[in-house]
Amino acid sequence: MQNQRDTNATDENVGALPLYGMRILVVDDDSDIAETMAALLEMDGAEASPCTSAREALKKLAQGSWNVVLLDIGMPEMDGVEVAQVIRDSALGARLFIVAITGHSQAQMRSRIAETEFDLIFTKPADPEHLCRALGAWWNAPAKVSM
Repeated sequence: MQNQRDTNATDENVGALPLYGMRILVVDDDSDIAETMAALLEMDGAEASPCTSAREALKKLAQGSWNVVLLDIGMPEMDGVEVAQVIRDSALGARLFIVAITGHSQAQMRSRIAETEFDLIFTKPADPEHLCRALGAWWNAPAKVSM
């Protein structure tokens, strides 16, 4: 995966934020959780947008230039595993960093999550500091050059 960040930061304080320039789509059927997580990610410099359904998420992903999608696994209609599979099978799949956030403890769901190509998996309630550190480590890692 390759970082697509804005390197034209003029404010040193803004540029020092660990998630500066990262565009994150936060998907959770609980609007309070989605909005709170988006606000916390923005405090670390990300541009984060909350949404509350799989359909809305897939529409936003198709219309925008995103770096990361945080997916709640336990959503109605289409769960986070199904959304991740749709993303991975699309043109977006290779360049998007996908994070699962789950409250599921059942072995069958854990198995489905493990079989899906998530880049990170967090258990609810996800620790925002740990999540931001993990995203920042990926975002700020030197880009890999393939030869």
